[in-house]
Amino acid sequence: MRCLVTGAKGLLGSELVRYLEDVGDEVVAWDLPDNDITDVEKTISNIHLVRPDTIFHLAAWTDVDACESDRARAALVNFQGTWGVAMGAAEVGAQLLYVSTDYVFSGRSSRPYRETDKPDPISVYGRTKLMGEQAVLRTCKRRFVVRTAWLYGRAGHCFVDRISERARDEAVIRVVSGQTGAAAWA
Repeated sequence: MRCLVTGAKGLLGSELVRYLEDVGDEVVAWDLPDNDITDVEKTISNIHLVRPDTIFHLAAWTDVDACESDRARAALVNFQGTWGVAMGAAEVGAQLLYVSTDYVFSGRSSRPYRETDKPDPISVYGRTKLMGEQAVLRTCKRRFVVRTAWLYGRAGHCFVDRISERARDEAVIRVVSGQTGAAAWA
């Protein structure tokens, strides 16, 4: 199978590329600076050149706090870039797996969220990822949306790494206490 992986150098992308290569799939790995999904025309054109069977769209701007400060960039990457990938996938008939986030929910539920629960994002990051989900669902017929949370792994910055780094330098570590989640290996 010929696979295109966007965000291939990230936490999840690097693990996925390694896995796909190990099982013998042909992998085309995209990441910045060579493949910028916010250039929609170029993204669609390059998808036509690659002609993948499957696109794993992992590229995103995941810095939740920074998204609050730069709403336009968050929308450009997480919505418009995703829409361009979905358009390209639809045009070449590729199946598309879009990785979203639990941030599409408010976090106010007293029970774990289900995929059928109504999204209610309270952050710019969550809203732009939900817009990305909607773009995928409306644009591409052969698509899957997967929501992840609390990923950790060998590459990239994640909560586990940040806490480990801080534990080496600080006697007391302050972290958010209003979130509940289960960490998942990338």
